[in-house]
Amino acid sequence: MEILLDLPNDFDSTICREWLITNGLGGYASSTLLGINTRKYHGLLVVPFNDPPHQRKLLFSNIDMSVGDARTLHFSSNEYPGTIYPDGYRYLRSFKMDPQPTFSYSCQDLFVKRTIFMPHLKNAVVVNFKISSSSQEFNKVQIYPFIDFRDIHSLTGFGSVRFKERYAEKKIEVAEVGSDLIFLAIGSDLMTYVPSESSLEEKWYRNFIHREERERGYPYVGDSYCPGHFEIEMDAESIEFNLLAAGGPETEKVFDELYSEEPGKYDHLREQNTKRLAPLSERIGLEGDLRHLGWAADSFLVDKKIVAGYHWFECWGRDSLVSLPGLTLVTGRYREARKILLDLAGRLKKGLVPNLFNENNADYNCLDASLFYIYALHKYLSYTDDLDLARRLWKTGLEIVGSCIGEVNDGIRIEEDGLVWSERGTWMDARIDGELVTPRRGKAVELEALWYNALKSMEIIGDQIGRTFPFRLLADKVRSSFIETFWNEEKACLFDVVAEEKDPRIRPNQIFAVSLPFPIIDEIFWRRIVKAVEGKLLTPYGLRSLARDEIEYHGRYRGNITERDLAYHQGTVWSWLIGPFVTAFLRVGGEKERASILLEKLVNQHLREAGIGTISEIFDGDPPHLPRGCISQAWSVAEVLRCYIEDISEIRPPFEDIYGMT
Repeated sequence: MEILLDLPNDFDSTICREWLITNGLGGYASSTLLGINTRKYHGLLVVPFNDPPHQRKLLFSNIDMSVGDARTLHFSSNEYPGTIYPDGYRYLRSFKMDPQPTFSYSCQDLFVKRTIFMPHLKNAVVVNFKISSSSQEFNKVQIYPFIDFRDIHSLTGFGSVRFKERYAEKKIEVAEVGSDLIFLAIGSDLMTYVPSESSLEEKWYRNFIHREERERGYPYVGDSYCPGHFEIEMDAESIEFNLLAAGGPETEKVFDELYSEEPGKYDHLREQNTKRLAPLSERIGLEGDLRHLGWAADSFLVDKKIVAGYHWFECWGRDSLVSLPGLTLVTGRYREARKILLDLAGRLKKGLVPNLFNENNADYNCLDASLFYIYALHKYLSYTDDLDLARRLWKTGLEIVGSCIGEVNDGIRIEEDGLVWSERGTWMDARIDGELVTPRRGKAVELEALWYNALKSMEIIGDQIGRTFPFRLLADKVRSSFIETFWNEEKACLFDVVAEEKDPRIRPNQIFAVSLPFPIIDEIFWRRIVKAVEGKLLTPYGLRSLARDEIEYHGRYRGNITERDLAYHQGTVWSWLIGPFVTAFLRVGGEKERASILLEKLVNQHLREAGIGTISEIFDGDPPHLPRGCISQAWSVAEVLRCYIEDISEIRPPFEDIYGMT
């Protein structure tokens, strides 16, 4: 994917475009196409300091690059109060992501190409430079590294970290005063390191503006430390060299493993990256820009876990299980799917899958994550017929079902009608001062759909492994009760929540009553539900979380955290919901050509307009539906991939007939 640029004319449309690459450990490198860090999360090297992907720290935020001696041009930019300096972005001619980002600059007869990549499973980043010029004026290259040592959710202030350095001819190592841990090492194959002779205060670059943080209502001014620079003389018309940065708990080990004074080694590392990623799209027939969705899917897979989104999300149980089919099953990565299912089974507590979790803490504050577990397990089996895993996880499935039936968890119970009542949160979980913005206590429509789907899935899994599911009859009761409880004849769709009163607001949750492998509602109602959702909620980027004619509707997701949380599930468009909608749309006889059109903006236009090659978390409810939230969200990418491969391309699970609808 290549984007041609006309700068400075394209400044406004380009500074909101971002790139991201990852290393399979939860670490990443990311910035804007212009190289201006607009978020506190942007940087050339972010690594986890605990079991991935937790306690991520930004270590290496940016570089300042200049070429020339008698005459100097800068090929980098930063935003300061009231100005952008240097103005190197003006020379950027094109950006290419294939699969690593490459920036091409030119000014008169000087050409600079910069490519960034992260070696897989290494907390390191390599920046490759290719420079050519026929002018003897451009005879020196200097690169100044900007160093931080902070949590990704904060900003560094002048003097807040005291650094100590140890340097050699071609590298520098950095630690914090009072610590023996080398947290960052930077070196070059051909460039020489020159320590700064400036005072401590002068080594700090002050007042970097992060405009996206300002827009989001957070502190947005930060500082970075620059201990010196790397330089090289250009004694020929062209030169190529590399800058390697390694960081984290094993900095020295990783740096020594990757470092070389031979540029060819870095070429080999880059080729390895390309060869590893290429088959991820080829195996499922993705071509052109769609290849990036296969690469994006890979970015979320981290050591038996799924990162929910970049830049700030960690691991969420619900997001992991919704994402699992699209990220691993349709892409043929069954081994990773198996590991994820086993890992989450090991985290079960009283039949509940944790929602947000890391190695030290877990929140068991919802039910839908657990029901999505059985959905994901059933999908996995429909792809693999892995009866060994089915036997191993049979008790896990029974425990999840039992968490509802046995009333072992406060606020979760099965009513006399067989439907599940829950006072725990759903995916619409935004809170202000601890209070849910969209409280959905009672019988939530998607919980009932997932509950029925779980009962039917367990019945079929039991049949395949010779086990009797003890709650076979309950599914019929749930199905018969559902229509009497949830059908809203006035609006020809489903109520969203049934408690003391019935909530008639039109939300997207009802689409799961049609889209899941085992629909909870009779087929005669499917078309009317899909029609209602299409008419009230469908946009070119997904489904609105609330119909526009509802009084609580918010059409813009912007402002401070309170203002954004008010809109998060009150009209904001969620791109992941396009997956279940497309599945339901085709299930009721919708035309495949129309279904393809429903994805067109997401898989064509959007892949070039926010996070390059990936799909954003959310969009404004009102046109033009600007992308918001995380620039790369696991379930957004996953559900677009799943419905595109399964429903539109009709590459169905190999064992669907065995595990399919009854």
